[in-house]
Amino acid sequence: MFFEDPEKLQASKIHYFLDHLPDEKMNDQTQLAELKNLIRDTSTETLCNVIINNPKVRLCLSDEYFTIFWNDRWKDFHQDNMGQPQELISSLHLILGHYFYCLYTQKPENENVDYEFLLEKAIEYNNIHAITLKFIDLFQAGKTDEDVITPLISRATDSHKMPGHLLAARIYMTLGITLHDNSEKKVDYLQRAIDYINKAKELLPDSTAEIANVYGKLDWKEVEDFSSFKHAIKKIERLIKIEIKTQAKQDPTRFTP
Repeated sequence: MFFEDPEKLQASKIHYFLDHLPDEKMNDQTQLAELKNLIRDTSTETLCNVIINNPKVRLCLSDEYFTIFWNDRWKDFHQDNMGQPQELISSLHLILGHYFYCLYTQKPENENVDYEFLLEKAIEYNNIHAITLKFIDLFQAGKTDEDVITPLISRATDSHKMPGHLLAARIYMTLGITLHDNSEKKVDYLQRAIDYINKAKELLPDSTAEIANVYGKLDWKEVEDFSSFKHAIKKIERLIKIEIKTQAKQDPTRFTP
């Protein structure tokens, strides 16, 4: 006798339910309640697969009716079982971003898997760790033009408050420190890093959920060891002063009142 995998069977039930649900019934509370009962015993991984492969499922499960459901699932799905709802990005998107990021980082090498696709999907759902990895890939490949880097920074800062702005600061600090053939641009990058650090500091009191989701069980004081805000700013300011002095030696007329 053939026994179908329970998760596949559950996925089939979800597909069948929504594929046979008339469009005019998509927002019907009774139908949504029935769907909620159906997905309650379905694993988050299976739900992610169903959502990815069926646009109608994705649309329906994105309804506000399921907000609390996804908030609870995000708490359990987070790597430290402490995921918290964020203000600027839905828990469903947090889950999908984390799902693709985990597939990208944890699966063994497989010629049949498009790992770049997995990374891009994680970025599409604004996973900050995927955004970080993408920047590292671009940086190592020498692809650091504004039109390439800016969209990544925007995704991070628009979705993750303090951690997103701190990532932006790290990106510009990296670009500034490693740029040697354009002194003016180097100073600009370093100044942007300071601006993002100041913004990150400003957002810190309102970023409890974002910090928990991005840094997990780490105490913020440990994370801050990247360099405290004050220390990081002083370090960058010193680099800017050194660069300006170098510019002045090379072209004194630029700094003559």
